[in-house]
Amino acid sequence: MKKAEIPNNEENRLRVLRDYKVLDTAAEANLDEITKLVSEICETPIALISLIDTNRQWFKSKVGLDVDETHRDISFCSHAILQEDVFEVQDALEDERFFDNPLVTGGPKIRHYSGAPLISSGGYKVGTICAISDKPKKLTDLQRKTLATLGRQVIRQLELRREVNVLKLLNDSKDSFLSDISHELHTHLNAIIGFNDVLLNSAEAEGFSESTTSYLQNIETGGSKLLTVIDSVLELELIEDEKVQFEPTLCSLSDLLKQSVARFATEAKQHDITITHSIAGVYKGEALMLDKDKVSRVIETLLDTAIQSSEAGQEVVLRAYVIGNEIQFIVKDSGKGLSALEQSNLFDRFSMFEGRGNLGVGLSLCVTKALIDIMGGRISVSSQEGEGTEVVFIIPCKSESGVKVASPPKTEHIAIFYHQIGVIEDNPLNQLLITAILDKLNCSYDIFESAEAYFEVAKEKHFDIIFMDVNLPGMSGTEAAHLIKQENSRLPILAITADIFLTQAQNEVFDNVIHKPYKLSQIEAALSQFYR
Repeated sequence: MKKAEIPNNEENRLRVLRDYKVLDTAAEANLDEITKLVSEICETPIALISLIDTNRQWFKSKVGLDVDETHRDISFCSHAILQEDVFEVQDALEDERFFDNPLVTGGPKIRHYSGAPLISSGGYKVGTICAISDKPKKLTDLQRKTLATLGRQVIRQLELRREVNVLKLLNDSKDSFLSDISHELHTHLNAIIGFNDVLLNSAEAEGFSESTTSYLQNIETGGSKLLTVIDSVLELELIEDEKVQFEPTLCSLSDLLKQSVARFATEAKQHDITITHSIAGVYKGEALMLDKDKVSRVIETLLDTAIQSSEAGQEVVLRAYVIGNEIQFIVKDSGKGLSALEQSNLFDRFSMFEGRGNLGVGLSLCVTKALIDIMGGRISVSSQEGEGTEVVFIIPCKSESGVKVASPPKTEHIAIFYHQIGVIEDNPLNQLLITAILDKLNCSYDIFESAEAYFEVAKEKHFDIIFMDVNLPGMSGTEAAHLIKQENSRLPILAITADIFLTQAQNEVFDNVIHKPYKLSQIEAALSQFYR
């Protein structure tokens, strides 16, 4: 038996083979079809797509053979990759290179072998497509041409696979980059908006000059608008990449509305705008299957737009009607109203409406429409210039009859001081901000840089509520929340996150979610959910 020589470009050849990321992968129907075609056209019981690795030949696709690989030293294919065209052995017993080869003297008793090299776009021969028989034979010209043609089809499939892998890597890198950027921007905006809000609500604020107060309010407005644009851009990217899924969970409709309205309580009060909310229809307080995160995002965008369109002394109304297996939400204002042109372009990402924050409005409303589509809903707008706007969106829902979302026990609001809050937050600026807010609310608390640090203290100390950053070094916030709930399922855990959307699993383990950047009013509203 004569072993094949090692190609001069062996190192680069192996590198190209491994770049395909195909070795030891599962069978693929598109390649198996080509292999079956080779067997039929060449009239051989065995056909293979064989890839020549360092010390083995591995079969990506096979017909008529049970083994997945053999040693390279006894491989016919290792001879074939030294050729430019189809390599054919008509009778192995008559060939000095193969007559005593174990594959000839034993199973599968090869007599005939024909193999076309699989030549990469760079000219490297990574393997073969071959036809094998236990009887001597000679391929016809048509069979040889067909074998070579099918070999080129195989290499195209492998090249396409490599391109897909590269694109996936780039896409994963983009996703990671966007996630990192989102986290960084939200973290720093959290400090800007949060500390600014603490200043505006401090006892010292009463002594600020009118211009100083105006400057601080402008900082808050500018930061909030920047946040809206950032979130909308990132959300659109996720939605267009189909990374945002419909993830319904059991939730309380009344709590959902209260939390959405509470987020704008301070802003509405500053502008002398009243927000009212109500629920009508057949709703009796039972739990509903809704994608709480997305419904809240839609409602809050529409409330924000309505507030921006309203003037002092006006009212923004939020109503929900439960009708059969659907919920109809209405957000109505008495503000500026929209022209016919503005209404027709309302959900265009590039819409720019005079006096409404321009690009950010178009982006956020575009996201709103996309989220409603994901939830299987629909949205419509009715407006008259100078008379206000009414936005109606309807989404399907499933009522869990007799099931209500359990709320943790609540106490009088004054008792917050006597309860111990555990804050798990690794960012120093965010630690300072939450400290300032909790001090303002007269809360008793401990700050931990990691979940591991919290668990060490929690062995000896009792906590009544937890603020949990989702993205923590070491053990993640979600993992920590699961462990805490295993020990005490009734301990409230509030997620604090810079992520735009939480997964279904995260929504199920956390009792509430506070998105960065947050303000004093949001922390107070979250606490009042559990202590009042």
